Parts: sequence; C-alpha cells; structure tokens
Amino acid sequence: MVKLPGGIGKLRQLRYLSLLNSGINNIPRGFSGLTNLRVLKGFPAHVEGDWCSLEELGPLNRLTSLDIRGLENVSYSTFAIKVKLGEKVHLIYLCLQCTSGRGGSHRLIKEEEQQQIEKVFDEICPPPCLENPRIKECPELKVLEGLPALQRLDLEDYDMKTLPRYLKDANPRLFDLDCNASLLASIAKGESSSEWNKFSHIKQVNAHADDKENNIERKWYVKYTRDPLSLKTNISPSTNASSGDETEEVLLDEVEETSRDEIQEERVV
Repeated sequence: MVKLPGGIGKLRQLRYLSLLNSGINNIPRGFSGLTNLRVLKGFPAHVEGDWCSLEELGPLNRLTSLDIRGLENVSYSTFAIKVKLGEKVHLIYLCLQCTSGRGGSHRLIKEEEQQQIEKVFDEICPPPCLENPRIKECPELKVLEGLPALQRLDLEDYDMKTLPRYLKDANPRLFDLDCNASLLASIAKGESSSEWNKFSHIKQVNAHADDKENNIERKWYVKYTRDPLSLKTNISPSTNASSGDETEEVLLDEVEETSRDEIQEERVV
C-alpha cells in the first residue's frame, strides 16, 4: 500500500491508524477529519507548495499516541506550529523522527538542513501531560522543557558525538538510549565522563550500541541507576572517542556494582 484514499477523512469514527512499513509517504488533504483518532503511527511529514501535511494534525486533539516521521522534509518552522501539540491534552506518547537510524534511508544531515530542523523543533510545544517522548535521529531541541509528567525518554541517534544539552533540563524516570559505540564508551566512564552531568540526575539509564563488525544490534550496554548509585557496562570506557563508529573489541569479564563514593567499571584486557 503506497497511497491513502483521498476520502479517508470521512472515517470520522476511526480511532487507530498505523502507516508504519506501508510505503505511504503522502497524506491527502482532508485527513484532519479523523477527529476521533486516538493512536496515529508513522505519519509522514511532507510539503507541497505552501501546504504541509503537519497542518492535518491540528484538529486531532483526542490523540493519546502520535508518531511523526520525515521531519527533515519540513521547509519552514511555521508549519510545526500548525500541529498544535500544546492543545493535545490527552497526548501521552510522542515519537519525532528525522531519518532512519539503521541503514536503509539513513544519511548524514547537512549543516543548513540541521539548522532548519532545529527551528522546526523549537516550534513544537508538547502538552505538560506528555509522559513518553521518543526522539530519533534529530538534533538539539527544546521540546522537552516544562514536562512535569515525563516518565520515560527514548533517544535513538547513531551520529551524535555527545549527549544532547536538553537532558540537563529533562527529568524522566527512565532514559533509554541507542547510540554509537564511541559515545557509549564515553558514558561508561561514569563520573569522569564529560557526559556525566547530563544524565547522572536521571533515576535510571539504559544505553546500547551496535556491534557493527559482527552485525549484532545493541550488544554493548551501560546500565545506570541513581539510587542506589550503580553503573554496569560491557564496553571499555578507555576507548578513544575519536574512533567514530568502529566496533570496540575490548570485552568485559564481569559486571560489578558501584557505590556512592566510586564507580567501578568492568573491563577485559
């Protein structure tokens, strides 16, 4: 299936719609008639002249779960305002994605394109009731500020070299991260890491990276809890962060707990 029928907006009692893995990249005008939608997955952002598909999301104020893809296609930040996320007071789960993370359509984002994406995200103002945002392959954004109900944050980005600055202002109970092995190795250094002050205040952190050489997804990990203070990892924190996406070949012998006074990382020589 590669195209939605033009009259889909007439299905006014429709409550669940998933476009994931469907090949649908365009939304017909009039989609905004689906005002009873509760769950919308894989919604593609695209622009046609002075119209953007994000406008069709404006009237859908009963959504509890929303998944938007292809935000790098949005050419003007003013289009993001028309989503009217702040009016979606029932929204609990929100997924914002720019590009595909593992292979496929994955590509590097140019600097000017990244700046435009940042402007788009600056205009996205989710409601305070949002509990679980998921960010995939997107740059710095302010979308997480002022979310007292935030329970979980999922972030997937295999290009970023450091954790985003907005983590300092976010306070989820659980932070789930998928990143490259180089960044994971830096996080594994614990208190001596430059990333420590970005995630140490979070109650629980689960971070993973792929073993690209052996094609094993999420093989490397860092597991952190704030109280009681604990850090476990199976990747060497001594890895040179400049090594990029090269798979680390240093494995760990054992997993060991940490105390409040010191964080001990496991290593295999």
